[in-house]
Amino acid sequence: MGVIYELGYKYYAEASESETARTKYTFDLQNIPSNATINSVSISYTVTNWQNSSYKFNITQIGNYSIAQDIWQNIGQSSTLFSNLLYSYGNMNSSALTSLVNSCKGSYMYLGAFSQNESNSNSYANLDLTLQVSFSVPPANVTITADNNFTASDGTTHGSIIVDGNTRTAPYPFSKTIGQSVTLLAVSSQTDNQGYQRIWHAGTTNTSQWEKNGIYKDNTQSITFNAAENDNNAIYKADLRKAACNAKFQTGGVGIGNSNGTIVVSSTNYSSPTPNFPVVESNAITVTYPWDFWVNNIHYCFAEYDWWNRTFTYYPNENVTYTQNYAGYPDYDLNLHFNSYNPRDTTNNIILYWNEYPNTAVTQYRIWRYVNYGHGDVHTDLLATVNRGTTTYTDGGFWIRNSSNGMGLLYKVSPYYSTEGTNGDAHVNWVATYGDGSQVGKSNANTTESKTIVSNYSLANYPNPFNPTTRIEYQLPKAGFVTVKVYNALGKEVAMLVNDRKDEGKYFTEFNGAELSSGIYFCELRANEFVTMKKMLLVK
Repeated sequence: MGVIYELGYKYYAEASESETARTKYTFDLQNIPSNATINSVSISYTVTNWQNSSYKFNITQIGNYSIAQDIWQNIGQSSTLFSNLLYSYGNMNSSALTSLVNSCKGSYMYLGAFSQNESNSNSYANLDLTLQVSFSVPPANVTITADNNFTASDGTTHGSIIVDGNTRTAPYPFSKTIGQSVTLLAVSSQTDNQGYQRIWHAGTTNTSQWEKNGIYKDNTQSITFNAAENDNNAIYKADLRKAACNAKFQTGGVGIGNSNGTIVVSSTNYSSPTPNFPVVESNAITVTYPWDFWVNNIHYCFAEYDWWNRTFTYYPNENVTYTQNYAGYPDYDLNLHFNSYNPRDTTNNIILYWNEYPNTAVTQYRIWRYVNYGHGDVHTDLLATVNRGTTTYTDGGFWIRNSSNGMGLLYKVSPYYSTEGTNGDAHVNWVATYGDGSQVGKSNANTTESKTIVSNYSLANYPNPFNPTTRIEYQLPKAGFVTVKVYNALGKEVAMLVNDRKDEGKYFTEFNGAELSSGIYFCELRANEFVTMKKMLLVK
């Protein structure tokens, strides 16, 4: 910086006054950081308007005085940096000047100048001083933290991590100069506080990776980079994966435990429950569950809503047991048979006989009759519901004799499994009465509905799944207005089956899905204040 001031003696004729000039020079060194290294310092000077080239001046180090008299005195009394400088021009430096600049970094430096010949009337001159400073600033340091994505088995630290070849406890903060190389290496394997082994997983699914402040950085186990300004306070985290999320598979059902059926894992058969299968965190494992199995004479079937697809792919991220629940149905063969009869005895009603169901949780039997009168006149009737302990039923509506009457007549006895509230309507076979050419005759009994007394509302259908028709049964403990509707899976009404007032009793209707696509449908019963819904599956 160049600053021109006066020094020496000067007479002002117009004022008949004289002065002896000494000058204070202020140099701003605030832009030199305190950690800068001073490489070189010099002062250039130029004296102009001088009258005698043999005159000389001195430069001194002064304090920051603000009062003119104090400044003037301090310039002449302070330590001399340079002396005997001719009224001319030049450039000089010294260790003293370098030390002075070092001590004033980040602040101000003050110098003074005065003429050695200031008592002479012709010593006046102008002085221009320029300070030249060369300095360098060391690169700045940044703080980086190396970390892992889990808590270690000690419950406090985040395991180990390798920084520049040295094993450190994570999280590990360290300092680096900008531009300096950093190498981070993830340690594989380690144990976390949940007992999982953490590894660097380089597979194709849920691979391990490095993240910087939560953003993907690299997927190699060891990374090297040069520290940059934007690395200050950054967290480099190694996302290690659980090496073995133990997945176990089993079947389940109400009151039967899990030791039933055969499960296929990776093309190998295993009894339920299977052993544990170690899977890298969030990677895939495929399992096929059995269609059905028997326990205590109850037939357990795969869940009806997706019975056609029993293969599942799981992506475990922890130790887990997958359970597929099964519904139990009473499908045991009761050996339904009929009484012997006299073909010519028109009073000989049909008597049904069956064996007691071997599982005592079967508490009731539903007796069904199917009659085909010909010409499309078909009736399927629920004749009665009887309690366990009853193994015979007399149908007073029909008798058997030799005749040219071609009606077909079939019966079935459907057990009711109280543990799960299921029945065997769709799972037991019809048994025909005719044989040896015998035919059936119709009595005067009502064959359209069973008027047995009921104590609660109910809604059921069979078969389920169905194609394309299913019989929908409902019972009413009291008279009232009744609607039976069918909705698709989107909640859109597709059929109104009943919309009328009904007396107390048991009723049935049929739903035909021939014009509908395969899928899940819902049957809704509304009667008085009662509302219930049944899920049905149409499979074509």
